[in-house]
Amino acid sequence: MDDVQQLGEMLRYYADSEAHKKQLFETQSATWATRITELFGQIQQWLEPVQAPGLLEVSREDYVAFGPSTPVETSTFKTEKLSIVIAGKPVEFVPDVMGSGGQISLAVMGLRRRVTGVFRWWGCPMVIGSGVRPMG
Repeated sequence: MDDVQQLGEMLRYYADSEAHKKQLFETQSATWATRITELFGQIQQWLEPVQAPGLLEVSREDYVAFGPSTPVETSTFKTEKLSIVIAGKPVEFVPDVMGSGGQISLAVMGLRRRVTGVFRWWGCPMVIGSGVRPMG
């Protein structure tokens, strides 16, 4: 095999590898977004019986997850955030960008105490992080 053929095979292998990585990323991203939507839907459903204007209100809105290496302007992590207002005090569940292997991390903002934890949602590890900041 001459050098040109060998280079051609290496380039084809590289292109196939990159296409596979892109496919895997797109599949994981879609699953990531779907599971966040399902989780927020379940939370909203759980709270539905006790919702009352001014006491407990739940809402969801579109959100683009971003981070230090993924600016909001170029982020492909389009999902939603969940807002819960309890007696006028807002708490937000905000997704971070997708972690390795499709890991889901959520920052819980608006609480006075730090809340962290890890749990599984349909086999997908999820991390609840503390992002305590003033709301307003």
